Amino acid sequence: MPVDLADVERDLGAIMACYAYWLARRNGTMEPDAGFWRSRTRERPGDETHRVVVVRDDDAITGFSIFARSPDASAHLSSGFDVRCRMFVANDDRALRALIAYVRGYRGIGRHLLWSGPPSDPMTMLVGVQAVEVSDRYRWMLRVLDVRGALEGRGYPPIDAEATFAIEDPRYVENTGVWHIQLSSGEPKVELGSSHDRRPLSIGAYSSMFSGYLRPVDAVRLGYLDGGDPAVEALSAILSGPDPWCPFVF
Repeated sequence: MPVDLADVERDLGAIMACYAYWLARRNGTMEPDAGFWRSRTRERPGDETHRVVVVRDDDAITGFSIFARSPDASAHLSSGFDVRCRMFVANDDRALRALIAYVRGYRGIGRHLLWSGPPSDPMTMLVGVQAVEVSDRYRWMLRVLDVRGALEGRGYPPIDAEATFAIEDPRYVENTGVWHIQLSSGEPKVELGSSHDRRPLSIGAYSSMFSGYLRPVDAVRLGYLDGGDPAVEALSAILSGPDPWCPFVF
């Protein structure tokens, strides 16, 4: 599939739609507003290597990359560089392979492709064994401010399940208490629960579980939940999903 330089004025809406489709199938990512996208995609007079490229499938954009070149200190030639992606999004294998093929066009003095990805990125299966290295890792912070709103607004697998658990939040007392969540084909119903004789979760541990970063079975191993708590198995199903990560720094 062809990869074209984006016409930001024309393509911004389609780029945002491509990202929204990609976002709905990931965990822990964020949906920026149009101002963010204009800032990321606009031309940068001080950096002539800045590019926004897109993969088109008829009238739709199915993949895009926002990147610039940066010097590679390990290169034998002073002109060697890395392709450093600010965003790298592909919604199907054709778009992904098209973007990789485009970047391969820089081979020679182009040394490395750098992008943000999850801890176990499936993209690594398209290259040789141990050909991908983690150059940097930053564990971003999450703090749930509104337990009810977060539980009602989160996406869930299309299952039937329910769990009761307690939370302690010394700063926002409205979050403290017993919570009951029931899923019906993935649609949540959230209510305050009654008495609960199990260990309550701190708001920090709960926030990590809510994001999918901390698995409930690991919360037991760390002492955040009791091993015999029936909520452990239920929360493992309710809060299941891929590892959370964010494809950009904000």
